[in-house]
Amino acid sequence: MYKINDRIIKVAIFDLDGTLLDSLGVWSDIDIKFLSKRNLEVPSDYAKNISDLSFKQVAEYTVKYFNLKENVEDVMKEWFEMAVEEYSTNVLLKPYAKDYLRYVKDEGVRLCVATNLPASLSVPALKNNDVMDFFDAIYQPEDVGKSKNHPDLFLYCAKELNTNPESCIVFEDIPSNIQGAKKANMLTCGVFDSYSLYYQEDLKKLSDIYITSYKELLA
Repeated sequence: MYKINDRIIKVAIFDLDGTLLDSLGVWSDIDIKFLSKRNLEVPSDYAKNISDLSFKQVAEYTVKYFNLKENVEDVMKEWFEMAVEEYSTNVLLKPYAKDYLRYVKDEGVRLCVATNLPASLSVPALKNNDVMDFFDAIYQPEDVGKSKNHPDLFLYCAKELNTNPESCIVFEDIPSNIQGAKKANMLTCGVFDSYSLYYQEDLKKLSDIYITSYKELLA
């Protein structure tokens, strides 16, 4: 039996980019390369504005924001081609993340992923890091038609894994997604990421638990 903050936890729900995967640097590089090819620069608020959007929504935002001549599908295809090799070979788990996954799995907790990443990127990354078998399922905002700043996807995870929302913990690195999980009455853990320094204070305030490393949960 696994308990956190006096709650018995039966399901742990993990975001990927910036939460389990040390991957946001990949997207920063992709943003720079993609826009520089068009003689554009990455705006200072760009990362913040797209942080809780799905892959498709980011493409829609980018096309509109920069008034690009490419359509959304073309932009997604170009990004995917730039990202697939990185996620298949180079993107690693955050330090001690695998140890923590193994620990809670051994405690009888079921694990799932709730991510904005398309399966064509999330699955290769999990396989390359040898943790794919830890997870019962991977879910995306498209499964419920709403972003993760709403409770719908988190509630869907609980329903699919046959547990009550109160028995779930959600690991996220974005404040608005933490809010979505809290609306679902789930315990929340904010995870520090160095590429998101601009909202770490908000993340600390909103999260039931805040960690800078998974090592803190293994103590």
